[in-house]
Amino acid sequence: MRVPLRQFPVSCETGPGSPSGHCMITGAALWPLVTLLTSLASRRSRSLALRLSPFIAYVLLLIVLGLSRVFVLAHFPHQVLGGILAGAALGWGLQGRTPTSRPAWFFLAVALALLVGTLALHHALLAAGVDIDWSIALATKWCASPAWLRRDTRPFASVCRDAGSSLGLALAAALPLHRGQPLAPRQRLAGAALALGAVQGLHRLPQPEDTVLWYGASILRSPGRLFDSCCSPWATRPPRHGAGLGCPRAQQ
Repeated sequence: MRVPLRQFPVSCETGPGSPSGHCMITGAALWPLVTLLTSLASRRSRSLALRLSPFIAYVLLLIVLGLSRVFVLAHFPHQVLGGILAGAALGWGLQGRTPTSRPAWFFLAVALALLVGTLALHHALLAAGVDIDWSIALATKWCASPAWLRRDTRPFASVCRDAGSSLGLALAAALPLHRGQPLAPRQRLAGAALALGAVQGLHRLPQPEDTVLWYGASILRSPGRLFDSCCSPWATRPPRHGAGLGCPRAQQ
């Protein structure tokens, strides 16, 4: 008996999908927040249920996310499970190793290493006769609508986003934002709203048709988002004597 399957616009991802990037990134990004909330709950209450509530919510969220990815036919169950486990492991392992003291050149080197290393590996595998684009061919063959095939789901697009994020971190490291006084709650809220609007504006920019230009724009959009997130709080800070509004320049 064949079970009828329904495809969705998000079903036709062209990457191999193992593990699930949605589950892995969500699990890694939320892990520090979960541990912080668990620590706060443990200090304020002796109730075991209350102390475990952040972790329970974390697990339930990842389960729901994983089920949704299976439902839209974007992943198999084992890929979702692998993404959840990998994300939790990354969050736990990297929580105490945030590179806050790294200079800008470190992040620039990481971005360059990602791009050059990926291109070198790609050409080496092609020279060895390994078809690393097999998932793209299968997605093109079986997708219900060609319009659902998007470049941003290709493996190299993920590398471009990671490299762009590293460039954004380099830009943030070059800006002396951490040396100022803490922002007031209203300034933080206004800065977050301004950053969100800027990020949405970058996301809605028209995409180049040329493949090389598209990947280049993908690299530049990621640091642009981080740049807006870093500079927006400064745009809401009252100007000091002799200083104007906007992002401070990096100190020489």
